Amino acid sequence: MSVSTVDTGGRAAPLSRKVREARKARGWSQTELATHAGVSRLTVTRLEAGKSVSSSTLLKVADSLGLRLALHE
Repeated sequence: MSVSTVDTGGRAAPLSRKVREARKARGWSQTELATHAGVSRLTVTRLEAGKSVSSSTLLKVADSLGLRLALHE
């Protein structure tokens, strides 16, 4: 699998919201999520703000939160 940038085509808000909600449900700060996912706190901030992140980063964050990613057409 190649690493690419996730372009949400303007649909980042639901994804960002889901990540933020899952993080808060665990009682984690952005720093704690970053530590669990093996990414920087700035990366978590970018993701929660709906900014582009690599697909590998998104997978790491989702996995650390127990979220399942699915592709739909």
